[in-house]
Amino acid sequence: MDFSKSILTVKRNIAKLKLMALKVTIAIETCFLFDQLQNRGIGRHGREIYKRLLVDGRLNGQEIKVLWLGFNDLAQNLERLFERNIPADLPEIEFVSLGKDKLSSPITNLRLYVGGIRPIVQKYSPDIYFAMYFERGLPVGLVPVVVTSYDAIPMRTRKFSSRSGIVGWLKGKFYKHMWYKQTQAAAIVTVSNTSKAELIDFGHLPAAKIKVVNCGISEIFFKNEAELGDWRHKLPASTLNADYLIYDGGLEANKNVDQLFRTFDTLLATLPSLKLVLTGNDFEPGVDIVSSKPKHSRAEMYRNLAIELGIESHIIPVGRVSEPALVGLLKHAKAYINFSDLEGFGFGPLQAMAAGVAPIISNNACFIEISGAASLVLDPENLSLNTEQILKLLTNQTVRNDLIAKGEQHIKQFNWDKSWSGNKLILEQVCASLL
Repeated sequence: MDFSKSILTVKRNIAKLKLMALKVTIAIETCFLFDQLQNRGIGRHGREIYKRLLVDGRLNGQEIKVLWLGFNDLAQNLERLFERNIPADLPEIEFVSLGKDKLSSPITNLRLYVGGIRPIVQKYSPDIYFAMYFERGLPVGLVPVVVTSYDAIPMRTRKFSSRSGIVGWLKGKFYKHMWYKQTQAAAIVTVSNTSKAELIDFGHLPAAKIKVVNCGISEIFFKNEAELGDWRHKLPASTLNADYLIYDGGLEANKNVDQLFRTFDTLLATLPSLKLVLTGNDFEPGVDIVSSKPKHSRAEMYRNLAIELGIESHIIPVGRVSEPALVGLLKHAKAYINFSDLEGFGFGPLQAMAAGVAPIISNNACFIEISGAASLVLDPENLSLNTEQILKLLTNQTVRNDLIAKGEQHIKQFNWDKSWSGNKLILEQVCASLL
């Protein structure tokens, strides 16, 4: 019997037991609670997953300690994260402030990482860094990192900024530099099989490290109208007194808004009173797209297209709205519509299903994967067929009810508890590899 090997094995097992008796320290960063990401998919995803991490409080049966990096102070972060319903029983938290809140930008993010995140991680040496995105910088090489990567759209389209010239070039260089840090992560979480394929094919991330965990849909989208409160507050009166379609996907180049406008134009020949409601921070709220001030050049471009098509009085930008207002708008819509070409997950159609609204979507791979079974799927380029199919949906209550019923069943597979379970399993696997 080799006693030296037996003694070494015993020592290793004792060391593992000691490590297992300690709390696992997980570092998180919540700057997104205070910047422009707070109302986007990343912000929603981050809130839901981090909330469940804190409420759960354990990995592999061990208690966790949270090293929390964020803007402002812990009280403000807890209020934003839990939306004022802060649980009484939370794990041990050590909060380190990154200063006053600032909007996300390449310069801001670089300064935060070099002057804040990296030195803090070096000082406190957490067991895992659990990130909801890569753009703030990842402390790979210092600690094991688990990062969420939603899509490879900029890497696929090579469009890293809406600005041209040296500013756009610099943003692209910064984005790619941060992107490739993911290759050194312990694990990469993504939100659909479509996004996984694109992370590999266009983002050149290592396939073995990528794990698919679908997002969930927030409970508020399932609430009835009485539970939403005064969601109509500040919305243009013209929105509330019309039959309308609703679009909430933004105006980025991959969203195919021009084809959406052209399709809507063809619908007006049969339904001349129909409106199209746009949510988002691209326009100031107004009674129509002409009276609504565009906030950037792309919004100006789409306002001009609406005027060119003669549909400007039928398009109502309502601005950025609260979640209760979005749910209310969905519930009163004739249908949800989104002709996006590229998506990593696509919250919009699923949120519509949860609110009891029929979704009309483009035939991009991600939409088909995530919501195609309970949506009207169209090729945005086929104007005549699309008009026929949409009119059938809008004018036939039986057809619409059938699609809504399919959505009510389909949406049951997407919930945040299930999403957290998938993320937790990945964190536990990384933890186990540390022993």
